Amino acid sequence: SRHNMPERDFVADVLTVGYKGVLDFDGLYKTLSQWFKQFRYNLKELDYKEYREGGVRKLAVKWEAKKTVTDYIKYAMEINLQLDHFADVMVKNRKRISGDLTIRIAAYLEKDYEETWSRKAWMKFLREAYDRFVLGSKMKEMQAELAQEMKMFKTEVKSFLNLQKIGK
Repeated sequence: SRHNMPERDFVADVLTVGYKGVLDFDGLYKTLSQWFKQFRYNLKELDYKEYREGGVRKLAVKWEAKKTVTDYIKYAMEINLQLDHFADVMVKNRKRISGDLTIRIAAYLEKDYEETWSRKAWMKFLREAYDRFVLGSKMKEMQAELAQEMKMFKTEVKSFLNLQKIGK
């Protein structure tokens, strides 16, 4: 039988950052990777594709960052990066790209990622009781903390992009 997917509890609405113009894409990549490292997330690139749509060059990148908090809960963020009207440009002898960038950030708690509890129906029932009564207030704290880290990540993205504008 197929394993259940771990449960996902989204902690907030999806956050979006937009940017139009020239930017140092490698720099963005490094900055964001470093942020996740600093906050002890494990970062995976799930998807990276360059493609053309109606003669327009595009780029889509999908990242997943996860951090183990307890043996039952992981913090997870999903980052979708979409670049439209993508072009390579040179600025002061440096490789840059220009385009229309949208970054979407979603964050959720991944529960029971080891699937210790979900293998049997009565265990699943126990788990739900455990969530509600034992973890209730702890879960609220974790949701708040993850929502906070998500906002901090967004701030990191925005400040990097603002520096790009100034540095033009």
